[in-house]
Amino acid sequence: MEGNLTVDTIKQILEELSKKRPIFHSEADFQHALAWEIHQKFNEIDIRLEKRFKVSRLGEIYVDIFLKANNTPIAIETKYTTKKLETVLNGEEFVLKNHSALNIRRYDFLSDIYRLEKLKSARKITKGFAIFLTNAPGYWNEPRRKNTNDKDFRIHQDRKIEASKTLKWSPNTSKGTKKGRERALRFEKEYLFKWELYSKDTNYEFKYLLIEI
Repeated sequence: MEGNLTVDTIKQILEELSKKRPIFHSEADFQHALAWEIHQKFNEIDIRLEKRFKVSRLGEIYVDIFLKANNTPIAIETKYTTKKLETVLNGEEFVLKNHSALNIRRYDFLSDIYRLEKLKSARKITKGFAIFLTNAPGYWNEPRRKNTNDKDFRIHQDRKIEASKTLKWSPNTSKGTKKGRERALRFEKEYLFKWELYSKDTNYEFKYLLIEI
């Protein structure tokens, strides 16, 4: 691989993975399947799951997948959140939960990007990728309501986040919603969100959002 894991390479890996695993049981299932697919394609690299880093002023940061090729450290963060789905695929039963609280899950994904930026700035990694996979259109479709408590944290198709702009909860957001997620997020570079099709059948459609840091 020569340390050259790119957006296009990740897209190719996800495309190949979707043919084998159109649906996952859980986020951990997705993480393990993705790590194994990368290993099969680039078996010369070292792969770790749930690697911990220490970064000054941020404390401990865990990443879902850590790769190292030719001394090039790369981190991947994954999110897999679903709406209710019960189906059988190739004889395997899938019973997916309805994950509510889209506002919190949007924040968590942007927080992944924020933490990967900090790891890169601290020279713990050379590059990072954040992947959000879901069958819930509420993430990729732009919300109709404009002034929701999480309007800064939206991740819908064609959403652009400007560099150095501070993203925060609206003033009327409840303490329960913000608990553990009080930090305002400020990014070092601009991001444009483009959703891609992962898998589709008569009763489901999964899309993913891939961001390179």
